[in-house]
Amino acid sequence: MKNILCLNTCFRSAEIMAVGEKVEFERVDANCKHSEHVLPEVEKVLERANLGVKDVDVLGVCVGPGSFTGIRIGVALVKGFGFSRDLPCVAFNSFEVIAEQYFLNQKEAEEVVVVLDGLGGFVFVSKLGRYGEVLVEPTCMSLAEMAEFIKQNSCEYVCHEDDKDKFALKSVELTQAAYENVLNRKLLAGKTVSCAEISPLYLRKSQAEVELEKKNANK
Repeated sequence: MKNILCLNTCFRSAEIMAVGEKVEFERVDANCKHSEHVLPEVEKVLERANLGVKDVDVLGVCVGPGSFTGIRIGVALVKGFGFSRDLPCVAFNSFEVIAEQYFLNQKEAEEVVVVLDGLGGFVFVSKLGRYGEVLVEPTCMSLAEMAEFIKQNSCEYVCHEDDKDKFALKSVELTQAAYENVLNRKLLAGKTVSCAEISPLYLRKSQAEVELEKKNANK
C-alpha cells in the first residue's frame, strides 16, 4: 500500500488528501489565498493520516486549468515535496476529477462534457468517458465555438461548483472518492512522472500576459 499526498489548488478552495494507514481529506476554504493556507493544512492532514512528509511514496497534483496563481502554487509545492527524494508523481487535470465526480453521482452516464470558465469570453472544455477515456482533448473555445460544439455533442454538460453561477449547468462538488478513483486508475496504469516533468496546464494566456503583449506591440 503506497502512502500518497494529493493536492488541488486550482479552485477557490484547496483540497488535500493523504492516504496512509487511513485516508484523510480536507477542503480548505482559502478564498484563493493558497500560498498562506495550504502548507500548514498539508501538515495537519498528513498527521491525521499518521504520516510525515518523509513517509510519502507518491505525490498527486491537479495541474489545471483553473486559477493561474493557484495552479503554480500546487505544482511548486509538489515539486518541493518530491524533488529531493525523486518521488513519482501522478498529474491529473481539472476535467478528469470533475468528470469522475459526475460519474460517481450519475451511475448510468457513459460520457460527459466538463466546462470551466476561461474568462474574457472563453471557456475551457473537455469530453470524457466513464473510465477516464479522453474523448475530446482539453481545449479553449470562444463562446461562438462552444455553441457549435454543443450542436455536435449531445451528452450532459457539467461544471465545477465555483462556476455554478456563471453557467446554466449541473455543478459538482469534488469529494475524496473522486480523487481516490483518479489516482488509483492512473497508478494501476503506471501513469506516473518525475517531479521535474510536472508542468501546469494553461489553455490560454493569463490576462497579465495578454496586456503585456498589447503594451509591447504598441511601443
